[in-house]
Amino acid sequence: MEAAAIVSKNTELMPEDLDVSFQVAVPDPANFTANVGDEAFPAKGFCLVSTLEGIEKKYIQKAMQHARDNESQAARLLGMNHHTFRYRRKKLFSS
Repeated sequence: MEAAAIVSKNTELMPEDLDVSFQVAVPDPANFTANVGDEAFPAKGFCLVSTLEGIEKKYIQKAMQHARDNESQAARLLGMNHHTFRYRRKKLFSS
C-alpha cells in the first residue's frame, strides 16, 4: 500500500495503482478453530497481547509443519510476505 501511495498519480489510491499480482490469502472463517467468542469473558480480564502472541505462535508452528520447514511456503500459507514471516517467527520464538 505504501509503495502504491508513493507511485500513484492520483490523489487517492485506485485499483490500477495496486499490484494485482500480489494477492493475500484470506482464511475461510469456517476453518477457524480458535473458538473465539465461545468462552465467557473473564471477570478479571486477560492479557490480549500475550493471547494474540500465543495464537500467532500456534499458527506459525502449524504452517511450518505443513510447509516442511520451508519459511517461504509457510508464509504463503498464512498470507504473509516471507520477510514479515521470518521477522515475526524470530521475534516470537527467540524470547
